[in-house]
Amino acid sequence: RLLPSRRRAIALRTSAAAASTDVDKALATKAAAASEILKAVSITLIGDHEAANLAVAQAIAKALSYTPLSTPELIEKVTASTREQIVAEDGEAGLVIAENAVFEQLSTYLRCCIATSGGGRGAAARGACWDFIFGQFTVWLDDEASVKAAEAAAAAAAAPAAPA
Repeated sequence: RLLPSRRRAIALRTSAAAASTDVDKALATKAAAASEILKAVSITLIGDHEAANLAVAQAIAKALSYTPLSTPELIEKVTASTREQIVAEDGEAGLVIAENAVFEQLSTYLRCCIATSGGGRGAAARGACWDFIFGQFTVWLDDEASVKAAEAAAAAAAAPAAPA
């Protein structure tokens, strides 16, 4: 015989599992609807926080049964160099050129969630490099710390200079 506290624990676990199953079913239904609306168009995630771009791309890819891709990882695989090596040899422009080449190749792919370089590095930070991103569903991710830092920088730039 089970003690009353043990019966309650089993009942709570059973109801939690049922609730989790309901959430999973609801997510699957919504993901299927979103996938239908997207019509296989790839999704590109852009933002200053590279790890957040990748985490969100992986989560969305899993929910939609898309392929998660990372432009920083692809750059390193294609060039057989780290991004730091590319910057050291060719400067930031070399990194932009490399990421733009990756965007060009990915522009013909369907059902991908693409995470981009963050921190203002790479092609997504330059408007002239968006030619190969325009046909995709693009999401800009902001993290609160980056937004506050950008606002502080803008306020500092707009403030009148102090007399010397």
